[in-house]
Amino acid sequence: MSGIKISYAMRPCIVSGKKALFHRWVEEAYPIEASVRFGGCPGGQIRNTLGLVEFDDGSLDLASVRDMRFIPGVFSDYCWDEVQDG
Repeated sequence: MSGIKISYAMRPCIVSGKKALFHRWVEEAYPIEASVRFGGCPGGQIRNTLGLVEFDDGSLDLASVRDMRFIPGVFSDYCWDEVQDG
């Protein structure tokens, strides 16, 4: 046995100034119609990556990556001895 342990843990984060727990990444996609203007944009699909977060009142929301900031401290749990800056 290799001793590798995989576990699921939520990460604390700040979303638009509010405390939250990050659960996972979610892909959101929806189709768009082609522009009716000559030379306009063709139809296609818009896709965004959002974070599923839980607030302290128990409510869930999808948060934009730009509105999220993870709480520092997780990096100290990993070994960085072999990595050189630059």
